[in-house]
This record gives sequence, structure tokens and C-alpha cells, in this order.
Amino acid sequence: ATLNGSYYLVLENGTVNYFSIPNENVTVLIADGITLKGNAGYFGYEPNIGTFSTGENAGKFIGEALFYLDENDNSCLVPSDAHFYNGETVLTDGIWFVGSNKTVSGRITVSGDVLLILGNGITFNAYRGITVAEGNSLTVTAQSDGSDAGKLIAYALYGGDPDKIYDGEYNAAIGGDEDTETPVGTVIIRHGYVEAHGFTGGAGIGCDYADEGGTIIISGGTVYAYGNEDAIGIGGDRTVVTIYGGNIFAYGDETGEDGGSGFGGKGNHVLVRNLWVANNLDDGFCMTGSYHYIVDTILDDNFRQGLSVVWSDHGVYKNVTFCRTVGGEPHNGFDLE
Repeated sequence: ATLNGSYYLVLENGTVNYFSIPNENVTVLIADGITLKGNAGYFGYEPNIGTFSTGENAGKFIGEALFYLDENDNSCLVPSDAHFYNGETVLTDGIWFVGSNKTVSGRITVSGDVLLILGNGITFNAYRGITVAEGNSLTVTAQSDGSDAGKLIAYALYGGDPDKIYDGEYNAAIGGDEDTETPVGTVIIRHGYVEAHGFTGGAGIGCDYADEGGTIIISGGTVYAYGNEDAIGIGGDRTVVTIYGGNIFAYGDETGEDGGSGFGGKGNHVLVRNLWVANNLDDGFCMTGSYHYIVDTILDDNFRQGLSVVWSDHGVYKNVTFCRTVGGEPHNGFDLE
């Protein structure tokens, strides 16, 4: 409900998901014995509430202003022109707020620069994943971190069900789409819980089977990224990746049948900090490119190697732990190829 006028008279009990209040001069008059409730809360300005009497029988307004965490961990008011997400498969330029549980069966496309806010306690299931092609960006944030943080769970394959394969099955869960035949755009994760499952050569977050490029920045939240069938958890061919915060778990092929590295690809200017990469059937990291900075990272229980450097120009590896690298040859912690 968008309150564009100056005065609103409420004569019946009502519940809406949210209010959008575009200016500070909106007054809502609530009749005696009536309750007006905003389940999610309200965007923009706080309404002026008026009643016809005082005491127990006075009209009531139930709703709180909606805030989200920005890139500096500050609480910011959700603006009145934000979109309340209701299952759309195209996210257009602007701010989208997910205020209730959603399950979407079609692949979602980002068109423009999109800020996706996950409301507290909600789960957003993107059962065929999210396409972010070159020239577009998706930034994921939330109202909070921790146990109450909103969740985004994306599958390149329908809900992770192998019996529901569809055209374009080589996709990343978030990022590349084999059908678009274009490089990948920008994916930024700041807050919330994000889980991404690629399929048939598609990364969890990053490139699909055939395409390349893109930028991935992770600065906070909790992220689980799973590649599939020789794909990596996070990254891709010529993908620029920066990870400097949050709790990040990157896995290669989660089917247990084919190799896959947790993180890797042909990329320049890669910064990774505070990452745990484990249980991959190939390498923890497989790196090709220049200016790689891997700091305060654990490479644990990877089958072939902890870290493979195919070729590198200006690589810095500081406070990196290699442990339990065992399985396939050459099973080294650190291999300079």
C-alpha cells in the first residue's frame, strides 16, 4: 500500500504487508476499536497517527520502520520507492525488499543495478538460480546477520532435483547463464545468509559452463557456495574476486562424482581474506593470473591439492594453513605448476 495523499481514514481492521510512505506529511486517522497492521513494516517516512479518542478503545497502528545494513554495517532506512518482492522473475534497477518466505520456480534475471534486502527470518528460494549478466549487478544485504538473518538459497538446477533438468542446465546458481552467451556481471554479498548450488559445470557463485568474466565481492554474511561436475564454488574464467569478510565456505563438485576446486579460475587482482576452503574433490584453490593476495585462509581436507598455482605474476600468500591434503596425486599442500 502506497500512501500518496495527505490524510487517510481507517474504518475497518486491516493488514497489509507493508506501507510505502513517500513524504513526511501523511496522516492516518484510525477509528475507535480499529487496528491497522503492517506485517513487514513501512518504507520511507514515519506516518502521523491520529485517533478519535484516547484510552483502551483508541485506534491502533502496528508497524515499524524497515531498516537494512549497508556496506559499512550501518542501519539505513528502506526508502519509500523500494519494491516489495512478490515473486517476480525480473528484478529491475532499484531496491527490492523480501519481507516474507518466497519460492520461485523460474530463473530470475537481474536487469540493472539491484539491491536485494533479505528481511529478518525469511527464506527466499530461487529454484533455478539468478542470472547476472555483464552490465548488471546484484548486491545482497539483510536486516541483520546471525541466526535471524534472512536467507537466499539458489539452485541452478530446479531445487537441486536431478529429475527436473531443463534447457540451460550448465548455469551458475548466481551469476552466469549459459543461454545468454554473454560475460558475467557483478555479484556483491554484504550481509545475510546465501547458499548457492551450481549445476553441470556451473559455479555456485560466478561463471556458468561456457562464459567468463565478472566481478565477485563478498564482505560479510554467511556464504555457502557449491560447484558441480568439475566446477568451482566461487569464481570462474577471468573473474575478479574480492573476499574480505564474512563466514565463507566454498566447495567444488558437491555430487561426489567429478573433480572441482573450491575457488579458482583465470583472474587478475584477486583478494581473499578470512576464508575456509575444504572437502573439494580437486583443489582447494586453482589459481591462474596476476596479483593474487590470499591472507588468513585455511585450506583443509582437499582431495588433490590445497593450492595449485598454474601460473602467477605477483602472488602473496600470508598466514595460509594447509592441512589434511590427501587423496589423489600429487596431494600436495602447495603445488607450483
